[in-house]
Amino acid sequence: MHSSFHSLLTQTDTDPSSNPSGSFEVRVKERYILKFQSDDGVEVVLEDITSLEFRFVLSIPLHFPSPQARTVYIKDIVSSLNLDPHVYELVSGEMTEVVAETLAKTKGKEDACCTSYQS
Repeated sequence: MHSSFHSLLTQTDTDPSSNPSGSFEVRVKERYILKFQSDDGVEVVLEDITSLEFRFVLSIPLHFPSPQARTVYIKDIVSSLNLDPHVYELVSGEMTEVVAETLAKTKGKEDACCTSYQS
């Protein structure tokens, strides 16, 4: 499902004491098609209009006080894009999932680093 939008989520700071962030690139291109279809199956396209592509880059921190805070933050930032409600739910859900997975990987690296130094 991650192919539905382009994700550039990368850790931008390697210092574990700071709050690393990442960015998402969201591209939106709307298409409007006006067709007429007769009862006998003949279809005529009257208009097929594609709008210009809109590109948004959203910077998002990886660390949040709780998973709920992460979800609320991402939903708020995505709502500013004025997307179709279905697309909004899809994109915000995917972004939340990717941030959580990236945070888990980051924490795994930090934990591995710390445990290897303690032994």
